[in-house]
Amino acid sequence: MIEAIGLYSNFGVTMSKYFIFFALIFSTTQSISLEIDLSEPRSSEVVETDTIMTMIEFIVEWSSYEYNQEPLPKIEYMAKDLVQIYAYGDYVYAQAEFNNTKLLEVTAVYDHKTDSIYVSESIKNENSQVKVALIHELVHYLQDINGYTESLGEEHMVCSESEAYDIQILWQIINEVELGQIESFRQHSLISAMRCMGSPFANIE
Repeated sequence: MIEAIGLYSNFGVTMSKYFIFFALIFSTTQSISLEIDLSEPRSSEVVETDTIMTMIEFIVEWSSYEYNQEPLPKIEYMAKDLVQIYAYGDYVYAQAEFNNTKLLEVTAVYDHKTDSIYVSESIKNENSQVKVALIHELVHYLQDINGYTESLGEEHMVCSESEAYDIQILWQIINEVELGQIESFRQHSLISAMRCMGSPFANIE
């Protein structure tokens, strides 16, 4: 299960349609693959441990989750294309390349299997965007270690997104970070909640 956050939409690919990324299963007679090794992400310290702990404390304060000194997730920068593949899966990514389709850029992903957060190198020099991506993914980390992720199951994983957006937005407002993006994130929170409830309107472009 991969959970991801994206920031931008281009070339007619709507945020509402592509924003939530989890384990994707496709049935097709055409096979396209990319030979990219995901096992060795590029390593780099993203933020100070104190910053991560401050974010975790914030999430605990504004949620029902607990943090009892569990090991922190590994946080690394990863090449932009590899983050996209992590989020979409290699088949979807390869199909987009084959069809010259622009996918929504994913800026960070949390992988519960490796207990890792991978941040796209495309925002490496944008400190405020990195922090926004991290607060979102750290919500998913706390959901995971508190058992909420497992309780949802793959089919309902989208239900974890609205909460992650809401806490992220609150953090942005209190800390005055990337305020211009808040309205867009509010829309994503609403879309996530609607998809969680199975609303057919959540997929309208």
